[in-house]
Amino acid sequence: MACRRRVAHRVQFSSPVIRLAHPVLVALNRQGYGISFPENPAHCGSPGNISAMKTSCLAALLAFAFLPLARAADPANPILFVTQVPMPEEVNTRTILNNYMSCVSPFGNHLGGTAFAGRGGSLMIRFPANANVTLNHQVINLLAVADWSAIPGGQPAANTVAARNPCVHWLAQKAVFSMVIGAPTSGSDTTNFIWQLYEITLPTQAQLAANVKPVLTKVANQPPYNNIMPCYTPDDKIIFASDRPYNGQPHLTQREEYLGLPTTSGLWKLDPANASSLKLMHHSPSGAFSPQVDSAGRLVFVNWDHMSRDIEAVTDERDSIPTAPYNEPAPTAFGGWHATGNGSGNFADEASGAAFTPGTAWTLGQHLDFFPEPRNADKKTLFDEFSTLVGGVPTLTLNGVTTNIFMPWMLNLDGTGGE
Repeated sequence: MACRRRVAHRVQFSSPVIRLAHPVLVALNRQGYGISFPENPAHCGSPGNISAMKTSCLAALLAFAFLPLARAADPANPILFVTQVPMPEEVNTRTILNNYMSCVSPFGNHLGGTAFAGRGGSLMIRFPANANVTLNHQVINLLAVADWSAIPGGQPAANTVAARNPCVHWLAQKAVFSMVIGAPTSGSDTTNFIWQLYEITLPTQAQLAANVKPVLTKVANQPPYNNIMPCYTPDDKIIFASDRPYNGQPHLTQREEYLGLPTTSGLWKLDPANASSLKLMHHSPSGAFSPQVDSAGRLVFVNWDHMSRDIEAVTDERDSIPTAPYNEPAPTAFGGWHATGNGSGNFADEASGAAFTPGTAWTLGQHLDFFPEPRNADKKTLFDEFSTLVGGVPTLTLNGVTTNIFMPWMLNLDGTGGE
């Protein structure tokens, strides 16, 4: 009997994967997985096996609890970090308008409105041990003590600011980060708040103690969109993720291929001193994230890879069907669906005002999306269009496919050599 991994719960911590005595795997990482059981048929299929597995898990956890704690050494260098006020839990459904992501979600986290990025966080620095008690492990709010004179409007109220994604320059004298400034003045305020890139100088602890202020400047010539996750290149260019449409047409802001939510269009490169330097290095239909330059001078990042038919086009066509031969989950069960009203369809081209053909209810051979093979959850299309009778029993002649995965990619710094 096959055994599917069971994820026990979600957590919000960020730490390395910890392997305990077989068969437990505890993963406290930025994806938020909790305790899960391995995909091993030997540990499934009978109450006795499951009971033994639970006993083994408990024994492993107790053994781990009494191990001597291995502590990292006290960091000898300053640590630059941001704070973020808590955000509501994300919502994932097949109905696009019911979904919700925020700045702390693994994707769809780039929007700057207060519904998606609560205000009140800041850019902080933590200094190492110091013989002077007042300076020992000192934590300073850099935005609170910074010189804002180069920023139009000057220093805003602390409860109208959010910060994210700091990256220290190679010489450790400055950093680049994303910040959104401003908040609605009333419920009817429709201002579009966006993340923009800023640089800040990094005085030493002694300089800060002598009242030397960090100087804040806005990165010049960046696009007027949500620009996040910046990093420096060795020649002082800045690479970042942005939701700027790939060709600059404002009506083509991008939506990812999983829940149909807004996403970044890819990774962009900018020379702040050159107004015509903006370049799309990597276009990703569902988004690219967390770029950084490695020691070999390559850009390493996370790409959201899909190779599947449009899920909204599938669920807009019909309810899931739990009866044979399809045996899909019932519409009210996990994995099933009621026909959604997401408005799937096809535009004639990418021009503004292009003709739109809406999708229709499920019809044999008539679908909005024909590539690649049907999704493996779309049993009706597989059985009705890709099966044959074997001994009087409908048998599939084609396997479905659904690829939805975050993968590490790399590029040369001129945008070539992607893999």
